[in-house]
Amino acid sequence: IRPRTLRYQRRVRGLMIKTIFGLCLITLFSIFAHSDGGFWKLCGNENYLVTINNFQVSPLPLNLSNPTVILAWNLTFAETVTSGQVEAEVQLNDVVIIKKSLELCSSFHCPIKAGPHFGTHNYTLSSGTPKGNYTGKVSGNDQGKPLFCIYFDFTVY
Repeated sequence: IRPRTLRYQRRVRGLMIKTIFGLCLITLFSIFAHSDGGFWKLCGNENYLVTINNFQVSPLPLNLSNPTVILAWNLTFAETVTSGQVEAEVQLNDVVIIKKSLELCSSFHCPIKAGPHFGTHNYTLSSGTPKGNYTGKVSGNDQGKPLFCIYFDFTVY
């Protein structure tokens, strides 16, 4: 019975990691959204290298009964991005579940040329996605130059 329990725990842990990665992906794409009192705000008044022309996440709020999330964006980069770091801290119901530093170019194709960038991405939330209130901070830089920094707060139902 014990090996079966360990196998089950590993499977559940793997599912949680995939789910949390997916939510981080949504959060990373969401950093470029237009803020008008919605689910995120800028960390400060710095001049960021990314200008948000348009961003859409649908449906909002995120709901497991409709697990497909569609992201669409139109961004302008002021300079070519050649490398950099993304720092993320995510809390679920006030408990830190992720605190990571990632290479920007491990998730995106670098260099990212200066100018306009358009795109879409579909993501399906796993049925194992924990429901609750997600809060945190995500920031990025390219060789010390700030790309973005946001605080976010959204709920998965």
